[in-house]
Amino acid sequence: MAISKQELDVMPKGMTPDMHGDGPYVQNVYRRADAWLVRQGFGQVAQWDTTFAFGSITEPKHLGSAVMRTDFGHEQIVTVISATIFTGGLYQGGDARKVGQYVRTYIASIYDVTTDRTWEELLHPRTSDLNERNDKRSALYETDVDNDVQRYLQADDRGFFFVELSDVMYFGSPRAGLWAYIPSTFDGWEPRTQQVNSVDATDWRFKGYGESASIVRVSASPGLFPDAFAYLTDTEFPRPRAAAAIFGRLAIADRRSVYFSDIRRPSSIIADNFLTIPSENDIEAVSEINGVLVISTSSETFVYSPPPGGTLMSGGRLTKVSEDVGAAGPTATVNGGGALWWADRNGIFATTTGVDMRRVSEGFEVLFAEYITNPLTQFYAASGFSNLTNTQPRIEHRFDPERLTMTWDHVRAQLIVTMPTQALSLVFKDGAWSVWNYESVIGPGGLAAVDTQTNLPGAWLIMGEDELYMVSVFDTPTLTDDTRISGTGASSGEVFSVPSYAVLRYGHGGGLDRSIESTVEDRRRFAGKWYSFDATMAAQVGRNTVYIGEPIPVPVGYAYPNHPTPATADHFLLPIEVVPVNTTNGPIDIAIIFDFDSTHWSPIMRSTTTPEIDFILPPERLESSPGYAPGAPVGGTAEVQLYDKATGAVSTTGNQVRIRWDGGQAGYAGSPYAPQMNLTPNQRNRLIWIPFRYTGAAADDVLQMGVLGITADLTYAAAPADPVECELIAWQQALHVAERHSADDVAQAVDWLIKTDQVGLKEGRQVKARTAYLKVRGQGEATTQIPTAAVHGLLNALFGSDFKGWASQIVDYGGDLQRAASVTSLRSRLKNSAGAMVQLTFNSASPTYGDPATPATGNVLIADRALDTVAISESVKGEHVAVMIFGHIRNRAEALEVGDFRLSLVPAGGRRRRGR
Repeated sequence: MAISKQELDVMPKGMTPDMHGDGPYVQNVYRRADAWLVRQGFGQVAQWDTTFAFGSITEPKHLGSAVMRTDFGHEQIVTVISATIFTGGLYQGGDARKVGQYVRTYIASIYDVTTDRTWEELLHPRTSDLNERNDKRSALYETDVDNDVQRYLQADDRGFFFVELSDVMYFGSPRAGLWAYIPSTFDGWEPRTQQVNSVDATDWRFKGYGESASIVRVSASPGLFPDAFAYLTDTEFPRPRAAAAIFGRLAIADRRSVYFSDIRRPSSIIADNFLTIPSENDIEAVSEINGVLVISTSSETFVYSPPPGGTLMSGGRLTKVSEDVGAAGPTATVNGGGALWWADRNGIFATTTGVDMRRVSEGFEVLFAEYITNPLTQFYAASGFSNLTNTQPRIEHRFDPERLTMTWDHVRAQLIVTMPTQALSLVFKDGAWSVWNYESVIGPGGLAAVDTQTNLPGAWLIMGEDELYMVSVFDTPTLTDDTRISGTGASSGEVFSVPSYAVLRYGHGGGLDRSIESTVEDRRRFAGKWYSFDATMAAQVGRNTVYIGEPIPVPVGYAYPNHPTPATADHFLLPIEVVPVNTTNGPIDIAIIFDFDSTHWSPIMRSTTTPEIDFILPPERLESSPGYAPGAPVGGTAEVQLYDKATGAVSTTGNQVRIRWDGGQAGYAGSPYAPQMNLTPNQRNRLIWIPFRYTGAAADDVLQMGVLGITADLTYAAAPADPVECELIAWQQALHVAERHSADDVAQAVDWLIKTDQVGLKEGRQVKARTAYLKVRGQGEATTQIPTAAVHGLLNALFGSDFKGWASQIVDYGGDLQRAASVTSLRSRLKNSAGAMVQLTFNSASPTYGDPATPATGNVLIADRALDTVAISESVKGEHVAVMIFGHIRNRAEALEVGDFRLSLVPAGGRRRRGR
């Protein structure tokens, strides 16, 4: 007699890990109607580092991010990072680090998504904060070698809160205080450097910049009614722990009190306009919902109803609504979907009125009390062996309130609770929970080995007007400098750390996480720094100085004065400036000699056969051109030529640039300044541009030009035999870095899974699971994948009995744990020209469009993604069984949705009399 089979609907509605048997597990999918869709990837929009010199910033800590839509229509992301930095720019020489401080402080970065521009600032005291006369106040960036006026905040790593009010983003922490970002637009690709000037004297320092007005500290100020009320002074102003906007005012929490500002004047707080909660704990979060204020400590929740109308917000009704539920931090609350949502150490809660508090994390309490386990590990790969040298998969997730953030995704109507330290988000939609995981158990090699990709560290999610963004901060692995100083010997070998952060957008670039198209999406600057060569050159006389400044990129196609070939990529102009201190007349001779890295760089010559460099003069120096004897250089007197340092002879492949200007050249005799060069004393005078191009290996990380100063002399008519020695200072910048990302080199797979509950757990019999039937819609597997090879593909299945799918490795059991790897998600429904049934996929050889000349060649006019039934047959037996379907999105174009999940069971006897 045939054994009857039973087919059960085992599609989980969401996760309930509190259940006996741990319940279903749902990862990296989201619910739409009756189907689970694999989420899209977070693709990289832009990656930025800092304007502080490479190697000078360490230990970055992401303190928070927020997004705002400005009144002028731009979407901008504000990010705050704490880091240890050196604020100066001079890194080598006698005065190195004389100007600049090592300090752990706050860096605020603004990314304008609309214009793809960025701006960076330190949160430092402004001139308005100084208790001095106006004529005695100096802004931070008025610092120079003569006048050091640096002032910095000492940072801690406490997270920041963010709140928008009247098109201004307010943010802060108890240590940093309250700050405001006034929306601005930013020109140019490169933001202004935040290094203080550590190479210029006051006389010739550029005096056009002192501090910014885009980000300002909010300090106490008199309000609208100074005659009627006393206002808080700066020393009384709250040290904010959290803040919220209510009725056009800013409610600022400090310790156990909440202060209310005047309407649209957050810096003006009437001394009596505050309330104090009756608690022994400090306030952790403040939020507004429907005109009331929800105030949370770490373990209590209060609701405050302000009095109607009037100038003061104090005097309202304060009600404690919970003695055991609080908030995990200032970013652990969010408004959305008509409710206020917040997280505390015991669960996730919501309210629509402030007093109707309800728990929405029912069934998920085990996460807060203990942990949840992720069944998708690679411990069943490579026969269960792990060499422990690779990054091991994270099999447990615990609730961690550190910088926890709540996001309301109004486009998909879902709540996202993100724990950056766990690389995990809890997603709540339509009354059910799932998780989004930002790590992949397919390592870089993709082989059957235990490994993990972690390319989205510290994920922080924020919701814009229409787009979901992620901010991720990287402590980039160190870079080794391949520069060869003077072009000889071994590489520099210096190792630098280059921290950075990336802005990513949901769905940008398709299905992969951290997909990246080209270096346009990796905007790291690897900012430069100054080197002085006073230790290897003759002693400086007075303050005479020669600068080799920041290289200027040459536009592709630029025609040089004499060189026969226009500029291509990686061409730069090296500006050379001179500061003479002689106030009576100009020099009659100038000599500047320096070595460079000829392994990676080459000057642009007048022709391919001459060692004469095709130099360029600024307009104010055109009259001095004959002093260089262009076209007919005179070695040792008047020249701009390339030499071989070892032989001292001119060479088209040399490693030493020699610039000599002679005021006695015949062609210069007609100048009204002859034989002197007309230079302004005690000012930077642009002298000449030397064009260079990169000629090194594409795979090298070249963090400087390898400049080594040899000679920098000015000769005056009063002492023609006694040249005046100058200090030579060169800016060294990373102009060629192979480490820049492109072509998905940091992309990682999106690991999805849907695991059933334990089927038959309490039925008192044994069952055998035979076949899983899936209704799936997809577009097949790509031929090019990240990584190129992997054991498991887009759709796989794991059948397990008696809890072995969770508790054990495949080496521990035989037939109780069965795996079906790389199951095809598409059925063959198309007949090709050879009569064979094939899959209908994009850009493959089988589907062809009609040809008017030979209509029979076409077999597809238009097609939608197929909805197929996929059967996966295995055989496991036990008192209860579970099936996990899972896969890995390994190409931008891959996608999958599961609309139905059924399991065929066959009775296999009653309970066992003994044993398990």
